[in-house]
Amino acid sequence: MPAAPTSIDGPAPRVAERALNNKLLDMLACPICKAPLEHRPADDVLVCRAERLAFPIRDGIPVLLEDEARSLSHVEFSGGEGPATP
Repeated sequence: MPAAPTSIDGPAPRVAERALNNKLLDMLACPICKAPLEHRPADDVLVCRAERLAFPIRDGIPVLLEDEARSLSHVEFSGGEGPATP
């Protein structure tokens, strides 16, 4: 039987564990308005589009506290596109 893959931080997560994390992500909601959250892995945040807030993920744990969230600029909210100009 081959050994499980490892990384610097220890054993690599099994496929079932990663799937569970995706299921948990699907269950999370904005603590303010209960809207679904969008995961933006590049920024390590969960975004509530309804409230235009980004909740940080620290050490793999979502911090769903209103005081820890930051407001999204128009550019961040729209996914990198600036406001339309006439």
